[in-house]
Amino acid sequence: MSKRYSYLNQLNLNDIARAFGNGVQFKGIPTIKLISKTLIKARRKHPVFARSKAEALNAVTAEYFELVQAVTKGEGPRREREEAAHAVATLIRFIMKEWLDYEEEAGAEKKD
Repeated sequence: MSKRYSYLNQLNLNDIARAFGNGVQFKGIPTIKLISKTLIKARRKHPVFARSKAEALNAVTAEYFELVQAVTKGEGPRREREEAAHAVATLIRFIMKEWLDYEEEAGAEKKD
């Protein structure tokens, strides 16, 4: 990473809240809380996110289409926000590569 962006390695929670709040820390906190709560619920409900990258991508796609449906059917801002949070939580689980443990297990079983 260039020196120009080296500060990104030193982000703290206040910086993150400002980023989520478009420069205003207190506006970002509710979004961070919503996404965190959604992730906690998702991991409790679906402890196994996916067993492969393809399955993880299918989960991301399904959540995205639920958001599209909420918007196009006019289900209201609360439902749209809920579905957006689900989509973000699913994308975070994809970014975190939560399917890798299962791919590694499958690979080990094939070797045995």
